[in-house]
Amino acid sequence: MTPVFLIGYMGSGKTTLGRVLAKAMGFSFIDLDWYIEVRYHKRVRELFAERGESGFREIESRLLREVGQMNDTVVAAGG
Repeated sequence: MTPVFLIGYMGSGKTTLGRVLAKAMGFSFIDLDWYIEVRYHKRVRELFAERGESGFREIESRLLREVGQMNDTVVAAGG
């Protein structure tokens, strides 16, 4: 099954709801910010400071497309 994406403002509960939803559906869960930090070995705020908004958004877009190819996954997109 294609992934389920949760979008919303920062602090709106995407990660909390995503974990519960993924468990209920028997899916994996990915928080996109966490995924970015693991892949780049840096915090989102560090990447944003180093690369600027456009550079960070390029990373975010590329990894969003990557997780979009995963099956049976709930994804909490960045705020």
